[in-house]
Amino acid sequence: MGHISVKRERNTMITICKYLAGSHLYNLATEHSDIDYRSIFLNESIGEIIGLNRHDHSVSKSETEDNVAYELRRFLSLLKKTNTQVVEALWVKKYEISHDCFKQLIENRLKLMDSELFYRSLKGYLFSEYRLAIGQRMGRLGAQRAENIEKFDFSPKNFCMLLRLCQTGIIFFRHGVYPLDLSEFDKDFHKLIFEIKTKPQEFKLEVLTKWAIEKEKELDLAYQNTKIVTRFDEKLANSIIFDAYMPILEFCG
Repeated sequence: MGHISVKRERNTMITICKYLAGSHLYNLATEHSDIDYRSIFLNESIGEIIGLNRHDHSVSKSETEDNVAYELRRFLSLLKKTNTQVVEALWVKKYEISHDCFKQLIENRLKLMDSELFYRSLKGYLFSEYRLAIGQRMGRLGAQRAENIEKFDFSPKNFCMLLRLCQTGIIFFRHGVYPLDLSEFDKDFHKLIFEIKTKPQEFKLEVLTKWAIEKEKELDLAYQNTKIVTRFDEKLANSIIFDAYMPILEFCG
């Protein structure tokens, strides 16, 4: 594994991974889509590495882009829970930054996922997204989503997310791949969810609900018949953290 190079003049953190996320990552962006970046970092301060100070994530927003960053240990703890926004980081095709210690995660990504927990997480997300999509659960009700529910009886963005997550799980349990751009696996399905997002006036809530039920049944069947059985390797995760932080701790010492 390559070691982190620690400079004499240090910032507060070292970015080991950065990529364009959100709808751009999933090839579902429109001209109005936000620019979202996700990144993973290492702390450089002893107080934040092994001391009492806590710095496990960072969020910054501007008029042009949003940035969300997770410290490596926080990232791995969310990965252990199969948080889908964290799982995606290990399957990106093009990173703006990818350090050697992060590449170790990519090379061992199936060893850092729990397939059973991933299925349960997906089922929970689907239930939550459906309630958001039809306005049963308000969540962070933005002006646009509130307007869409009032106008169409549903939120196009949430139905798009719901159906995408179903198909993501189906492909994972059939092929052991976490798909980001669904057009690479099923162009017709990708076109459908993009049209739900961009042409909601052409769809009815009853039809979308029927499709969602059918897709969830397909997901259940894919999981029941899967040969993809993985477990989160905590020993491996701890080893990656140790190797990433040792050069920094040696320098600080």
